[in-house]
Amino acid sequence: KKYAAPFTIDSSYTVKAVAQNASGDRSYVTTASFLKAPNNWTIKILTPFEPQYSAGADDALIDGFHGSVNWRKGNWQGYRTDVEIVIDLNETEFVSRVTAGFLQDTRAWIIMPRKLIIEVSTDGINYHQVFNDEHFLPIAELKVTAKNIEANFTKVKARYVKLKAMQYGKMPVWHEGAGGDSHIFIDEIIVQ
Repeated sequence: KKYAAPFTIDSSYTVKAVAQNASGDRSYVTTASFLKAPNNWTIKILTPFEPQYSAGADDALIDGFHGSVNWRKGNWQGYRTDVEIVIDLNETEFVSRVTAGFLQDTRAWIIMPRKLIIEVSTDGINYHQVFNDEHFLPIAELKVTAKNIEANFTKVKARYVKLKAMQYGKMPVWHEGAGGDSHIFIDEIIVQ
């Protein structure tokens, strides 16, 4: 179909296009995929991420795109501190699971969080803890691993979901970066 005017899409869509000159010669096909956001949530990141590991923006953590084990593509948000994030579901609903994607690449100083805490609130002021767990993957695991950590808990009413991921800390003595600060890489957060 010849592009003659702007067009609107209202769902996930893949657009393929070629350029054609007056002689009829065509370019290679260019493809762009557009993903409609899976929700209307908003996110507030309470700890600043590392600028070079932004994954594009704050909303990257709830946009429906999942990072791969090739973190150099830029799909992960990286932190050198504990991570604290609040998701506003924009309405109060029953919640019983939060899933968050994390990455571990020990050789690159990217380590799973030491601990993950989930808190919920109906007013955005008073939070109560519904999940607290640790030990998700040993630091000695050298295989690059993307892992979804599922926080399952008794169904509760919530509008706000707070995620706290605690930094592993200093790299161990056997690591080539011994004593250096580790990174937390986080991607897609799903609230159900």
